[in-house]
Amino acid sequence: MLYRRLFLLSGLCGLCLAGCGGSSEPGRHAIWGTVSVNGTSIAKGSISFLPSQGVSGPPATTLIEEGEYRFAKENGPFAGAYRVVIGIELEPVADGGSAAAAAAGLSSGIKVAPPPEDARRYRPGPPKSTPPKTQWETQCTIEENGDDQKDFNLSG
Repeated sequence: MLYRRLFLLSGLCGLCLAGCGGSSEPGRHAIWGTVSVNGTSIAKGSISFLPSQGVSGPPATTLIEEGEYRFAKENGPFAGAYRVVIGIELEPVADGGSAAAAAAGLSSGIKVAPPPEDARRYRPGPPKSTPPKTQWETQCTIEENGDDQKDFNLSG
């Protein structure tokens, strides 16, 4: 009789423990979408969902390839508000050598003497070009039962 009670009690405890194995925390979301700049899909880059201030949870980061990104349920963001950081990789420009090297005579093998001191003082410098933008930040909210597609059309 005692063994029967112990067996019944241990079985009941086992059922209780098995029921407590699940997490009450909301799960990650499998989300996907497109990323473009001024309407043009970007070739390569990364996208990171960083929890907004006051929101707990880990960040989620994945690659952007051919204008698309995809998070699986295992690595996607949790529901909540996020700061989204998108970075793109620029394609190298093949111009046969840098303009600075050509100006210094390095590409032709000819050394050019520097201009006289007084000419350097008054000569305007080379035109300054602004490097292209490679990073954007925006906001996004992942709803618990919301749409799993998030597209980003960036400008600049």
